[in-house]
Amino acid sequence: MKSKRKVVRFDYSKYESKKYNCDYDQLENYEFWGFHPKHGRLHIDTKRYAKACKIVGINDFLPEGLFEQRSTVYYVPMKIHRYDYKINIFRDLLNELKDDWKYEYKPLLKKVITPKEVEEKID
Repeated sequence: MKSKRKVVRFDYSKYESKKYNCDYDQLENYEFWGFHPKHGRLHIDTKRYAKACKIVGINDFLPEGLFEQRSTVYYVPMKIHRYDYKINIFRDLLNELKDDWKYEYKPLLKKVITPKEVEEKID
């Protein structure tokens, strides 16, 4: 019996132009990498991911298990929730430290004045 689910294919031709390859702000686009959010999960087009890594020049980020033969078109990670991945806990801690620096410590350091500035203020 055939499955009634229809596989959605994505057109990546707009990402192949030289203009797009030089625009690094667009690298944040999920579709460029072959990541497609669907029903709260992330579906990964592994062929597109490999090609995008090659375009950008980061071949170190090609995990071996990602390219094994499977029965589905897109790779869907087994873990569902964000905190199932330990790296997300680490990323949250780093973001918290970044925010602390940006909004607490940096403004505080800007308010510190040197003895020379105090002397100039008195005169």
